[in-house]
Amino acid sequence: ASAIIDAEAVINKFPELEGSRLMRNSVEFVNNMPRPRFIKTHLPFHMLPRELRDGKTQAKIIYVSRNPKDTCVSFYHFAQHNAFKGSFEEFCLLFLTDR
Repeated sequence: ASAIIDAEAVINKFPELEGSRLMRNSVEFVNNMPRPRFIKTHLPFHMLPRELRDGKTQAKIIYVSRNPKDTCVSFYHFAQHNAFKGSFEEFCLLFLTDR
């Protein structure tokens, strides 16, 4: 927890559709959100709703891309909390070979 950032407030204001509490009925959750809605996702573009991909809505998309080195380090720490027991060097090899 941070004294500067209220993580729960950020999560509530910018929900992630893949989050466990939304997985059961994300459409209903989004429909009930106040406007304007800000939603973040890790979904690839081709998995977004067709209306959004085809530009048939007024929705805006902001695409954020990270430096692959930063992504690897961040993913390594995430994997350590989820049972990965290897070294950073081993993880980098797996990351670079897309395993």
